[in-house]
Amino acid sequence: MADFTNNQIKNTYQRVLQEHGGELQNGFGESLTGSLSLSGSLNVTGSQTIGGTLSVTGDSSITGSLVVIGDVTARSVITQLTQSTVLYQSGSTKFGDTLDDRHDFTGSFGLTGSMTLNLSELTLDGTFRHTGSLIHSGTLSVDSTGDVNLTGDITQSGNVDLTGNTTQVGTLVRNGNTTVTGSFSHSGSSVTEGTYQVNEGVYGAFFANPQTINKNVTIPANYNSRIFGPITVAAGKTLTVGANAKLEIIDI
Repeated sequence: MADFTNNQIKNTYQRVLQEHGGELQNGFGESLTGSLSLSGSLNVTGSQTIGGTLSVTGDSSITGSLVVIGDVTARSVITQLTQSTVLYQSGSTKFGDTLDDRHDFTGSFGLTGSMTLNLSELTLDGTFRHTGSLIHSGTLSVDSTGDVNLTGDITQSGNVDLTGNTTQVGTLVRNGNTTVTGSFSHSGSSVTEGTYQVNEGVYGAFFANPQTINKNVTIPANYNSRIFGPITVAAGKTLTVGANAKLEIIDI
């Protein structure tokens, strides 16, 4: 502990603390520099600017603005109001440490880069738009009021329950069960392992096709195909059988 015992006055000036013009100085009128350690409570009225490291053991109360030019180290930071925050973080960040932690965001959420979801359940109420690669493990549930628009590649392991419209452009690789209620529009390659249930098509050991073809259908060259009749091709639509291909119509 610093004291003035057995010291000349001129040698104790650097140990004197004084205030001048809103600034803390030593006995020579020099600004305090370096680290400041306090043990106990700190109560300050007015704005404070700190150029260095601030370490406080205890409670700190500041009425006014606090500007820190340096590092602030704290075990816990509690804020009552945050009006605007701009943060550029070069390293990794983590929110929460247990599964019962909850983090709420109000407003738009922008993501640039890759997103990996390892969740037991993900529920979306609204519109979900994603551009890039999406790697998902778990259950993805989308409310009937929201659309899903995906541009990029999707690798999905688990169950997907969609009620609403889904538009997907790119490659879809899926392992698990898919239940679709509504319209499903897909452009690209689709590899499905598991059960795929739609209103018409293959379901289990059953096959069903509509009696009226409302789309342009082409049987690729060198392919064999079978449909149940009677069949009517709607006006303006075509049913084309490619070279060396066969189409068998079974009239039931």
